[in-house]
Amino acid sequence: MTPKAYLIVFGLLTGLRPPELRQLERQHYMKDEEGNEYLEFQRHKTSKAMRDAIKRTVPLVSDAVEIIDRQIARHAWRCHVFLNESGKPYTAGVFRQRLKRWCRRAGIKARPPYALRHTFGSLEAEAGVNQAVLAQIMGHTQLSTTARYVNQNAAHHRLAIGAIAARIARIAKGKNEATDSQGDGDTQ
Repeated sequence: MTPKAYLIVFGLLTGLRPPELRQLERQHYMKDEEGNEYLEFQRHKTSKAMRDAIKRTVPLVSDAVEIIDRQIARHAWRCHVFLNESGKPYTAGVFRQRLKRWCRRAGIKARPPYALRHTFGSLEAEAGVNQAVLAQIMGHTQLSTTARYVNQNAAHHRLAIGAIAARIARIAKGKNEATDSQGDGDTQ
């Protein structure tokens, strides 16, 4: 992977909003006592609308940690993590153009920067991540916002219905066995 692709891949791995991604600073990168690495945002889009702002934490998978460590090492003297060739944070327009070029090279339809966030949310919902946890990671104050990622996923719905059907079948089977063992022979 080239350093130019790090910004895009990091966006897919974290679900950060495009401005958060472009303006990410090393001060946001944290490590807890157990060695878990994450991003922490005290002030973020939804915290500005809240009376008692709640910090937002985004856990990092190992690939994201590798990217951020490489970027910090490349630009040890800078506070921003992702810098363009001029050593400055990406502007919205340049980021948009870079993503278009990356999509073209990948052979897919050009997408806007928010597509990285939407892809993250959809894939996490498809993987069965709890909706409340996903809302916290993505910085949503309303579960209805997060529900859009779950509602768009037909495979996720089939999986949920399949889980319900399997649970009902187990319960029914267990009830029938209990009834049969009691000797009344009446199964439902």
